[in-house]
Order: sequence, then structure tokens, then C-alpha cells
Amino acid sequence: MGLNHKHWRALLVAALIATLSACGGGGGSGGASDDGSSTAGSSGSSSSSSSSSSSSSSSSSSGGEVPADTTPDTFAFTAQVDVPPSTLVESDPVTVSGINTAVPVSIAGGEYAIDGADFSAVAGSVKAGQTVRVRLTSADALATSSLATLTIGGVQAEFLVTTRADNTAPAAAVVFPTPRSFTTSDSILVRGTAADGQGSEITSVSVNGVPAHSDDGFATWTARVLLQSGSNILTVATRDRLNTDTAAASVEVIARTDPELVYPARSALDSASNRALVADPVAGSLFAVALDTGIRSVLSGADPAGDGTQIGSGPAFASPQAVVLDTVNNRALVADTASDSVYAVDLASGNRTIVSGTDPGDGGVPVGTGPALAFPSSAALDSANNRMLLLDESLGAVISVDLLSGDRAILSDDEHGAGVEWGDPKSVTLDSANNRALVTDRYFDAAVIAVDLASGNRSVVSGEDGSKGGAKVGTGMEFGSPLDVAVDADNNRAFVVDGAGTAGTIVSVDLDTGDRVVFSGGVNRDDAMVGSGPLFSQVRAVEFDGSNNRLLVTDQKLGLLFVDLVDGGRQLVNDQFGSGPELAGLRSLSFDPLRNRILATDYYLDAIVAVDPATNVRSLLSGSEVGVGPDLSNIPDVVADTGSDRLLTIDADLDAVIRVDPLTGDRVILSGGAQGSGPAFDFPRTIGVDSENNRILVADSRVQAIFAVDPDTGDRTIISGKDPANGNATIGSGPTLTASESIAWDAKHNRILILNYDSSNYVYDLMAVDFATGNRTLLTDAGMELGYFEPFALDSENNRVLLVNYSHNVVVAMDLDTGSRSVISGVDPQSGALVGGGPLLDQPDAVTLDAEKGLLYINNAADAIMVLDVQTGERAVVSDGARLNAGSFIDV
Repeated sequence: MGLNHKHWRALLVAALIATLSACGGGGGSGGASDDGSSTAGSSGSSSSSSSSSSSSSSSSSSGGEVPADTTPDTFAFTAQVDVPPSTLVESDPVTVSGINTAVPVSIAGGEYAIDGADFSAVAGSVKAGQTVRVRLTSADALATSSLATLTIGGVQAEFLVTTRADNTAPAAAVVFPTPRSFTTSDSILVRGTAADGQGSEITSVSVNGVPAHSDDGFATWTARVLLQSGSNILTVATRDRLNTDTAAASVEVIARTDPELVYPARSALDSASNRALVADPVAGSLFAVALDTGIRSVLSGADPAGDGTQIGSGPAFASPQAVVLDTVNNRALVADTASDSVYAVDLASGNRTIVSGTDPGDGGVPVGTGPALAFPSSAALDSANNRMLLLDESLGAVISVDLLSGDRAILSDDEHGAGVEWGDPKSVTLDSANNRALVTDRYFDAAVIAVDLASGNRSVVSGEDGSKGGAKVGTGMEFGSPLDVAVDADNNRAFVVDGAGTAGTIVSVDLDTGDRVVFSGGVNRDDAMVGSGPLFSQVRAVEFDGSNNRLLVTDQKLGLLFVDLVDGGRQLVNDQFGSGPELAGLRSLSFDPLRNRILATDYYLDAIVAVDPATNVRSLLSGSEVGVGPDLSNIPDVVADTGSDRLLTIDADLDAVIRVDPLTGDRVILSGGAQGSGPAFDFPRTIGVDSENNRILVADSRVQAIFAVDPDTGDRTIISGKDPANGNATIGSGPTLTASESIAWDAKHNRILILNYDSSNYVYDLMAVDFATGNRTLLTDAGMELGYFEPFALDSENNRVLLVNYSHNVVVAMDLDTGSRSVISGVDPQSGALVGGGPLLDQPDAVTLDAEKGLLYINNAADAIMVLDVQTGERAVVSDGARLNAGSFIDV
């Protein structure tokens, strides 16, 4: 091993000292003479010798002094890599060596510490044997090096720190729309968030190639994306300086941009094209609906764009009400109740000509002779006789229309044909096998009446026979409001649509005996139903589709449905959005943030239903089929008590607050009846939770009071309103509490917020209730602009309430300090400005807020749950939406 310069120098010094010590010149104190003899020293010589010895010693000592060594041995620090940005990083210690005196120490670009003392950047000194550490702060950016240089006695060493490389693209999440949603718009405003876990700057976010807009470096962003009809996968791409993720997040949006049925009346089956032709008197159009997809298009009539143009040439429809298919002539025949005419519509072009009635395109020239039509609302084709049969409600007659000449003749009415008289005939169909027409009549003698095709004579097939003193023909369910009839000739039966009650029924009628059997549906929604599937709502017409072993039913609220001829099961032509039990009578909504689900109470199901906004799946959470405990029978409200991880509902028949297990659905009465002391409930209407003060708030419409309920004991105390225990003395001043729709604890202002019915103005007012005094103060009233409200949701984080305005179909935000109100979604009734895109609100009557994401869930018409982005006002559907099949959501 070679010797460095420091070692050579040390050896030379040692050799020199040894040489000087050996050559002393009598420098020894008793050294021998040159000749080897001993000498004794005199006193003088002793003194000299002593002096000489002393001098020699002094010389030796001076000659052997070690010089100061201020140059340390070289040292080094191990470089560190893959270090997080902006992080203090310490080196391993190094031990100072190779010096024999203290030497200066200094640092550039960092700090140092000696023997574990505090770190400092100030220059100092260090001795051999001490340890030194270095530290610095890593660079802010990724894949970037930082350097600290330590100098000890002129010798330098570097401490190099390199931040980790950026090999991961930014992450992203879509907040709106929810993972799977539905819209009737051709675009949607997507809102989301992005973050880079490596700390890199996010350079861009896009959705399906559309650049997102952001004011905060893409921490939050929005992008409006165009949609195609059908399924649209919206994929988010993110980018930083080095990396790109082309699929950072995605959601699915189902778009239906086809024209909408507004008020479907009657339909005709076009089996050759696998479609139904539907007359819509409000739209002024004849629609074609594909039976495999439910996609709608206008075959003839008003353009759905609403610009006044017509699809197909010829005289325009005024109010098309009934349609039959004339396949031999490749046309549809349409009866119009406003122009009182029959149109022929070419199935290829949609062109229209007048077959019978008045032709407005020819100066009002009548087409055909005979009695003028007044309200032809139903039609049947009698191909064997080349004529059309019309049921004219105003004339109370079945009219025969010659398809060549357009001539009209009364086949049967009170003066033509003998037999039973009808009072309110609604429809006509052909029973060719029996050479007759069948007419439904919904007057006092609700019945199906046969009309002889030759004589016009009338006889009751099924129902009450007014010509025989009200004698019943056939057994079984009595008709309530027979609206339409279709014939199954092979099985000698007819299917009658009965619109009585809250649901609607298809009744099978034996054409020999008149016996009636409920085939599908039920009179009222809380009756036992025949057949599974969505309940009828406003059932109107029926067509027989024997080749597919089904009926085609028109419901003015749901659109078109298939009814299975085996079991009476019902299926929408285009399936409802979302699966699970149908929400037929939704009453209230509550968001459960612990499980990211919507809770709904349903009047007809007498159950709590959980709706997953990510999958659109509905499931029974608690009711007669799920969970044990007291049966639910009248549950107007539910709330998620997240602090105790439980659900709370009220039952207005049991007059109780019920605790519901959020997993099993098991139910226990928490307060009411024998559980808990204090004033009794009489008709609890709405419920809220004040977790901060460990109490439950209940508003009772009959007691006209607000209760505080102890969740541990069930004890009840009236805090505002009438106190029945004290002769109905009123606690607190202000407007009287009546029927309440929503209640919430406003912790910031230490008060209760409640929506209370104002019977004098027939509106709901938002009131604040002081918990200490019970005093009630109006926050809105009927005289205020945008002052008619239904339910509300408390948005505590933004110090506001979100109120649904039922009459204007908008959502209004009201500041809880100033009371100022603004429309955040819908068409502003004052300015006419549209806020937010997507399906418009239609009779909204329940809301709940996902405060963390800023999403408001709303019960829209037809029990469709919509989601509304409270930041942008954009709207979409997350569950149910049976009306989507009719297309009655308004597109924006």
C-alpha cells in the first residue's frame, strides 16, 4: 500500500529527531569519553556538564515538537435518490480524522450538525474524532437534484439529494354525473376533481377529448361533453409534465335525444316493421316507436324541434287521437278530434291527405258526404268492407267511413240500430269472427257492448245491461271505467282497459259468457296486483299482439308497455332506468353518507327503499318483506342518523318514531305508545336529527307542535306549538304550526328550520324556531318572490337552504343570514334564464343533499329520482324514471 504525503512527512520528522538525539557532543550526563574512560565531573565541569545537558535537552525538546496538522483525511457522503419533494433529508455521519488540532467547518446549500447537536449553517470548528452530519431540503420539483457542500479544513465533500422521478399521472374523479345516469339532453356538464400524488403540476384534464376548464390548477374542473343517443362512456384523461393517464376515471351516461311523446293517446301495431304507431294529440304528431329499443321518431306531423315545420307534406294534424294500420295500402289512418277529419299517412314519406272530413289545404272543401264528425276518438279498420269504423264521442255514435269516397254514415246510435242505449262510449274495435264491433261504455251501465255490423243493433257482452233493468252480464270484477278493448279471436276473449282507481287494470272478458277476470294490474295501487312489473298509472289503450303472445298497452304517464299473455306481467317497451322494486308512491328522500345511498319512503310499498346512485339499483331495506319488528304502514319521512349509524323513521298510523337497523332493516319503536314518557304523538309528519345535542326532532300535524325526543329513553317534550298536556297552551309565539314537510337543525344559528303549511295562502312557508323559547319566525312567505316552496335541504357548509319551488319547477338557494334567494337550477321565472342543462324538473316534491359532493337528489314527477349538481345546476336521472319511456321529461 502506498504512503501519502502526510505519512512521508511524519517519518522524516521522526528520523531527524532520532539523529539529533544520538549526536549530542557530550550532551549525555554521564557519557563515556572518546577513549572509553569514565570521567568524573568537577564542580565546574559538573556545572558545565549540567549546563550542557540542559542545553542539549532544550535543543532536543525544541527539535521534537509536532507541527499542527489542519488538513483532515478525505471524507464523503452517500447520495440519496427517490426522495419526496420539499423534504428535509439528513446524511449519514462522517468521523473527522487526520488532524491534530481544531479546524474550520462551513457549509453551502444546507446545514451541518456536530456530534448530534443542533443543525446550523453558521461556520464553526471541528476536531478529530467528532462526527458531522449534513442536511438539506429536497427540491420542490420531481426528478430534481439538490446539493450541499461541507468544507472541513479546506477539504470538501458533497451531499447530493435527488427527488423521486414522476412516473405516475394525476388521479381524477368525476363528481357529477354519478357513475351511471340518464339524460334527455344532447350534452352534459361534467364536474370533477384531480390531484397529482407526486406533487407535479397538472397540465391538463379532458373528458372524451374535450379540454376541461379550471381556475385552481385542475383541483376542480368542468367540461361540457356532447352525447349521442344511447350509452355514452365519458372518460377522463389527465396529464402532468411527464405522464398521461388516458383513463383516469369514467362514468356512463345514457342519453335519449329522440323526440318525446307528450300525451300518447292510441296506438296501432305495425308488426312488419316491429314498431308501434302512436297518436299524440298534444304534440300534433304521429310517432313511430321501435318495439325492440323504445326509440321514438316522428313519422308525420309537427317537428319535435318546435320550429313550426312539418314532417311529411299535406294538411297538418290538429289533434290526432286514434290510428289504425291499413297495410294493403301502406298507410296509417288517423282520426283527428280537432279538425274532425280522417287522414291517410303514407308509411314511407309521412305525407298526409284527407280521407274524410274537411281538407284545410283545399280551402276547407269537405271530403265525403254524410254527418260531420264532431270528436272521433277511436277507430277500427273493417277491411272486408273497405271501410273505417269511428267512435265519435260527441255524437255518441259508431260511424262508418267509406275509404274510397270518404262518405260517412251512422252505423249505430240512439236512432240507428236497436238495443241497449249507451251513455259515454269511449272506444271501438272489430270482432270479425262474430261479425260485430265491440264498444266500451263507461257511463252508469259500464259495459262492453256488441254492435252488429249490418244492422247496428246493440247488446251487452259483459257488464251492466241497462235495457234489462241493470241485469249483470257475466261474473267477476265490475267495470269502473272501460276505456278501450282488443280482441283475441283465437281464444274468443277480449281485453278491456279499465282506468278506474289509482292504478289501472286489464280485464279479460269471455266473449261467450261475459265473465270478467283481472288479467293484469289492479284497481288501486295498494291492492294485490296481478302480474309483476311497473304498475299502470294512466292506462288508456290496448292492442293485441298475438304473434308475440302479448298485449301492447298505452299509458299516458308511462308510455308503452308489454303485457305477457301468460302471466299478465308488465314490461316497459324501454326498460325503466334502474332495477329493483318500482317506486310507485315516493314520499321522502334522505341521503346516507356512510353507505353512499339514497333512502326513500314509499306509500304503496309501505317500506324504506335504498337506491344506489352508482348502479341505479333499488332494493327493499325495511318493510314487510325485509327486517323484523313492527309493520310499517304510513311512513312519511326517514332520516339517516349518521352519528349513531342508524335510520329513523316515523309511522303516522303507529304514532311512533322507529329505529331501523341500516344493514338488516330490523325495526324497534324508539318513542311512542308505551315507549317513552311525555305528550303523545298523533300524526307525526317529518323527522330530523340534532346530533350535536343528542335529540330527535319531530313535527306532528295534528298536535300542531314540534317535539324533542330523547334517543336513549324515548321521552318526548314539546318545544314549540300546542301542548296538549296543558290544555293546548301554545309554547312560543309566531305563526301556528300546521302540516309540516321538512325539519332540520340549524346548528350555526342554534335554531330549528321547518317548512310549515300556510292554509290561508295555500303555500308552505319556511320558518325558524328558537329552541329555547319556541318562538317561530317566518323566513319566507306567500308574498315573497319565489316564495312558494315544497321541501328543503339544509346546506350548512354554505350557510343556506336549498328549496324546491313546486309551482315553477326550480331549485332556489336562500342565504340564512341575508335571506336573499336565487335560482340555482331550472328556468328562472323572473328572468327566463335557464340555469343548468338536462331534463327539467317536473313537480318535484322531495329532496336530500349529499353535502360532501354537492349533489342534491330530487323526487321528480313519476317517482323518478334526479341528481342535481348544486354548483352548476346540471341535472340527470339516477333511478326509475318510468316517464322516460313516454319521453315526458322536457329536454333542454
